[in-house]
Amino acid sequence: ISQNSAKYLEFKGIFNDTIFDIVQNIVPISTENSAPNVLTLAFKNIKSEVVLHMLEPKGFFVGNGSACSSKQLYSRLAMELNLPKDYAEGIIRICFSKYNTHEDVKQLAQTLGNTINTLRKIMGVKWWKKP
Repeated sequence: ISQNSAKYLEFKGIFNDTIFDIVQNIVPISTENSAPNVLTLAFKNIKSEVVLHMLEPKGFFVGNGSACSSKQLYSRLAMELNLPKDYAEGIIRICFSKYNTHEDVKQLAQTLGNTINTLRKIMGVKWWKKP
């Protein structure tokens, strides 16, 4: 395992530990066969394109869907993974760089988690994880 691959695995652990503490109804899509620097998650009742635009002004740039998906309503990735339709539009793809730090990753996870919760609150979706 390369030095960068080990770093990316650490990043995935930090990210997941942080975001799963903030948000519920997430399906992790990345597997051990995924590119080491790519983390893909699906969020229930969220439109990923809205999330992208909410993160951009905060300095975070993420992708939606899979890197190879077309502009279908229900993506090929979502179909192949048998994702329920309420998760299909909420696929977020995060690519880590060798220039990222542990703090960058934690800050992204916190910002993304808070963004998801804010959207769900605005949309009237029950999202509470902890009382």
